[in-house]
Amino acid sequence: MESKAAEIRTTLDLRMQQILERGIRDGLERTAELGINNACAVLVHAPTREVLGYVGSGDYGNRSIQGMVDGLRAKRAPGSALKPFVYGLAIEEGLIHPRSLLVDGPMRFGDYNPENFEGEFMGPVTAREALLRSRNIPAVALARRLSGDGLYGLMKRGGVRLDKPSSYYGLSIALGGAGVTPLELAGLYAALADDGVPGPLVMEPGTRPAAGGPPLLDEAARFLVLDMLTGGADLGAEYGFSRADPTVAWKTGTSHGFRDAWAVGVKGDYVLLVWMGNFSGRGNNALVARRCAAPMLFDLFSRLQLPAKERTVPGTVRQVEVCALSGCLPGPHCPQKAGSWFVPGVSPIGMCELHRSILVDGTTGARVAWDDGRAGLRREVYEFWPPDLLELFRRAGLPRRELPIPESGTGWVDGLDPGEPPLILSPLANRLYLTGASSDPGGVLLKAKPAGGVARLYWFCDEAFLGSAGAAEGLPWEPVPGRRKIRVVDDHGRAASVEVTVGRE
Repeated sequence: MESKAAEIRTTLDLRMQQILERGIRDGLERTAELGINNACAVLVHAPTREVLGYVGSGDYGNRSIQGMVDGLRAKRAPGSALKPFVYGLAIEEGLIHPRSLLVDGPMRFGDYNPENFEGEFMGPVTAREALLRSRNIPAVALARRLSGDGLYGLMKRGGVRLDKPSSYYGLSIALGGAGVTPLELAGLYAALADDGVPGPLVMEPGTRPAAGGPPLLDEAARFLVLDMLTGGADLGAEYGFSRADPTVAWKTGTSHGFRDAWAVGVKGDYVLLVWMGNFSGRGNNALVARRCAAPMLFDLFSRLQLPAKERTVPGTVRQVEVCALSGCLPGPHCPQKAGSWFVPGVSPIGMCELHRSILVDGTTGARVAWDDGRAGLRREVYEFWPPDLLELFRRAGLPRRELPIPESGTGWVDGLDPGEPPLILSPLANRLYLTGASSDPGGVLLKAKPAGGVARLYWFCDEAFLGSAGAAEGLPWEPVPGRRKIRVVDDHGRAASVEVTVGRE
């Protein structure tokens, strides 16, 4: 009696599946001479978590490469591919914004002494640049500052099977110290690209389980991480491939020992993940993700022709002008400014104290504390870097302009512009302010009287930046119950603060 073949319903898209298979086969032909003989890929529609393309190995029938093994379900070291989630948590906790200045230099964390992939350091670097260029030290330093269970907890909540306690992995988890399967990693990125809610990938139509649990990252953090990962057009040329799609947010990862090369990209509603290596686990110096997996990722994106989608800016995210060098709110002496996203009340943004105007004796070239009427005095703007960061710049081959030698008895920070700090008019110090149904829906109006020559005031609550206003304007503040410190800084760097108590009706 002839048996009837079983019908299997799947979410796979035939056209996309065939494109992935051909693309991987063509890519492996190009890398065969390098000893890279296998690869796998998965394509996910993030809003539904449906798997549209699934290639578990480069050649199912090739026994020499263990082609019948499903590489998408095998635990592998992800290298730097988890760093975006470290940065997302740091943004959510108010540790950084995209242009925050981080330190990429030698650091020791107890008995853990991580190094960068290239063995070199960039010195001070913005958070966005550190993530795009996959610097190890800033990522580990941020992971150390995260509260609670940090990246380990995010991975567990995101469906990654971690059999050991957090202490087993330590800070190395930020650099790929815990194994994940390509499907698990694709699931994390699908949550990042969509609503943040964790959940399994779907292989059968209409079987997505009901959403459960809070998002892995809030909406603002997801938006900012994807924005930070989008761009870096120069990286393609730097790593030997042409990056033709500037709409993709992407990240690579290379495991310790050159056993695994990963590349993950988000374009619109789609997540594409590529893994390259050898199923035997044999290391190969050619398995550098930016030189093999990334080119394959963008080749597949080019073949798939997936639609791009403009990201919606969350209502909790704003643009602010910052000093291009320090990442802080610009003062009157900052020579270059740049736009940056930030989350009001969360992102840490202070006034730039890097650029300062000093008096220089035109004859001796020495720094002078005040204008004493002598001839030839001139004002010049210098960068005031801490000594440890100056040393990092020097070691990175980027020495900064040295400050003039001070005249006898002149202190390191003397010579700043004199003047009175702003006088805070509202809120009043040590007063109780109530928030609730019958209170003013506009909140409390922050108001200060600045000194002459001030054009703008910057307001903070407990070190979180609230916003800025013109010197004669107020700034609405929606207070949160508790003891709060309100601080105002004028555009000359002079500050004042008051403490108030906020209660609930």
